[in-house]
Amino acid sequence: MRYNNLTKKYLILSFIVSFCIFTSPLALLTKGHFYYLIVIFIPIAFVVISLFYNKLKIHISFLVLIIVVIGIIIYSLLSNVDNYRGAFYGVLAIFNLLMAHWLVNQPTFLLYKVSLASLLFFYIFFILSGIKYGFSPIDLENFFLNSSRNMVSASVLILQIMYSVIYYRVNKKLPLLTPIITLLICILAYGRSGIFLSSAVLLYSIYKNYSIVALIKYSSIILIIPIISLNILDIGIESIFSAIVEKTNLSSGLKSSRKDMIYDYIKSMNLESFIFGYDLSKIPSIAFYNNNPHNSYILNHSRYGLLYFIFILYLFFLVLYEWVKEPGKSVYVILLLILLIRAAIDSMALFGFYDFVYFILFYFIVSSKANQ
Repeated sequence: MRYNNLTKKYLILSFIVSFCIFTSPLALLTKGHFYYLIVIFIPIAFVVISLFYNKLKIHISFLVLIIVVIGIIIYSLLSNVDNYRGAFYGVLAIFNLLMAHWLVNQPTFLLYKVSLASLLFFYIFFILSGIKYGFSPIDLENFFLNSSRNMVSASVLILQIMYSVIYYRVNKKLPLLTPIITLLICILAYGRSGIFLSSAVLLYSIYKNYSIVALIKYSSIILIIPIISLNILDIGIESIFSAIVEKTNLSSGLKSSRKDMIYDYIKSMNLESFIFGYDLSKIPSIAFYNNNPHNSYILNHSRYGLLYFIFILYLFFLVLYEWVKEPGKSVYVILLLILLIRAAIDSMALFGFYDFVYFILFYFIVSSKANQ
């Protein structure tokens, strides 16, 4: 009986995680932003019922975040700036908060299996999509509906970090094989942020498992991985360096248009826009990219204003406080920091479909469960 119950929970959890991964393409097929709220209602109801049915006590930090997000949703519905889409992502944030809280209260080995299954599921999805469309950077643009190849690398990075965190809780060390596979996928996606951050996960895993000596020793090997993978793809030895520099946009460095968009948004800020948000279509450098600032924090502040600033500020300071108070939580903090950096490079998180991974890390940091 116990085995059957655990199997049932495993299947349900796997379904919910898979649902979160692929909700975005499904939601975009619906007509109008209001339907986003309907798409996400069923899993929210399921998680809420499960929380109350199992009589789980919600951590005070999560309650504060939920209260702030409820305020954000109310503000979105009253606002004239992207109100339905803003309300949808607010509802999604509550779902992710509740889901994260529910997930971390499941048996650890069960959560471990779910995190591994989610990552392997994405690997399989990537391979099948590659067989259908191809594995070149242009082909990867077709993997997700209305999303660029950057979301491919972002997705695998987030799922990798979720697996790494749960793996660490079970084995007291970080995985090494899957970060290598994740790095290879990010190389295929030809995005410098994906390559840098997935490399950071792999290098930190080596450092945490072994020592600084091992990190220095294997760093050179990791740097060779892109060259080997490009050769396997028959790009050719002569074009390896140009492929890395040009196709990954490494040559642009800080000259990226993202820098201009950040500068222009800050420049347009005044007291009113800081409190109530700002219409991104009024900023030419952002309007040029269909009002996408390629920065989660700017996008969501433009929608929610001061309330979102409070949400992020509370999250950051609480994580910092817990880290200073208990340095043993450094694994969770560093992996969360990598995710927070990723959110600053694209409009894909806080609020987004993968936020439950962010909130799982947040929960481990603020909860005594981090040391279990």
